[in-house]
Amino acid sequence: LCIPGYVAALCTDGVGRIVTGMHDAYPHKVIGTKQCLNSIGQLESNTYRDMGIRPGIYELYEDKETKSGRVLVSEFLRIRLARYSNLLLSDKTF
Repeated sequence: LCIPGYVAALCTDGVGRIVTGMHDAYPHKVIGTKQCLNSIGQLESNTYRDMGIRPGIYELYEDKETKSGRVLVSEFLRIRLARYSNLLLSDKTF
């Protein structure tokens, strides 16, 4: 997942969320994800280090008891992207 590109797009649009572990098509069934399993803090740190943005990241479970159907939600707020515009135009791979 190329998180920084999505983050920049969402932040310029206002407020946004990246939801990982849901099917794209309606009715958006939970398919689960292992993305950043046991490393949500690292994802938050990397996003702040690379882009200067503090995301709100949390996980939800379809079944809390068995911890199955894990969904990862990343929330981002509008920021001023003038100093990050070079990330959008660069060839840098994240």
